[in-house]
Amino acid sequence: MKLHTILGANGNIAQIVSNELNLHGIQVRQFSRNPQKENDSDDLASGDLLDSLAVNNAVSGAEVVYLLAGIKYSSKIWEEEWPIIMSNTIEACISNNAKLVFFDNMYAYDPEQISNLKEETPLNPKSRKGQVRKEILEMLWKAVEEKN
Repeated sequence: MKLHTILGANGNIAQIVSNELNLHGIQVRQFSRNPQKENDSDDLASGDLLDSLAVNNAVSGAEVVYLLAGIKYSSKIWEEEWPIIMSNTIEACISNNAKLVFFDNMYAYDPEQISNLKEETPLNPKSRKGQVRKEILEMLWKAVEEKN
């Protein structure tokens, strides 16, 4: 049976993804500080996304990893924690040969372009949170380019 890991389990998006994966016969590992089963067959792994060893352990054996975490809605915390979370996630996925699905938001884009987003819309954030999102997206795309 395929194993998929959800980093940032039990949030609204994670619950929907968990249910969909379960419907398709995929084993789900829920990872968060206090993970809870969404499906009877879920595997639970507790830890902090800021802990690289815990993230690596949660990703171990997974074919696909979903980064669906939400952190405190504070610019300062985003600036401190998101780069660590993304770095830990990327490294764990590379080490375990797992694919990564990242559920992002629109902060990294120019607010004037939001109504007309396309694949080629450039990143042009106008806020501190947007700068953080741009930074972690650049980390992700750099890892993709280096892998190819």
